[in-house]
Amino acid sequence: MGQVQGQAIGIASKSDDAELVRRALARDGSAFRAVMQTHNRKLYRIARSIVRNDSEAEDVVQEAYVRVFSHLESFRGDSTLATWLARIVMNEALGRLRKQRPTVDLETIEAHRPEPKSFSFLAVATPTTRNERWRNGRSYGLLSRRLTLFLRFTGLFLSRG
Repeated sequence: MGQVQGQAIGIASKSDDAELVRRALARDGSAFRAVMQTHNRKLYRIARSIVRNDSEAEDVVQEAYVRVFSHLESFRGDSTLATWLARIVMNEALGRLRKQRPTVDLETIEAHRPEPKSFSFLAVATPTTRNERWRNGRSYGLLSRRLTLFLRFTGLFLSRG
């Protein structure tokens, strides 16, 4: 019995929504008022939960109503009017958040980019004689081991990419 009554209420609300939409499309002022009085509190709470600002939430709801009443003919009735209105409010609020997202110019990024690190541990003067190599404290074996470790690391790093 409860399920049948719930379905009857759902059908009644959809028919009420269809009637309100039909009257609003005919530019009936009382239909506009009825839609706003019925759904305003819920839509404000939705907007407030997204934008986290009272005045911004009011602006979101107001802009959503403008969109709703200018595109009311696109309401198909697949869902309730409350669901359709809520989705429009959510999209408007999220759009405002996207517009407020901080951005940075490419020139600013380029200006603050750190200089690339040089691989100083690979830079070794190439001495011509064995005595000069040992005097400078570097041997080819040490360079070879450093280069091998470097290549293993970068190879491993690049293979994960």
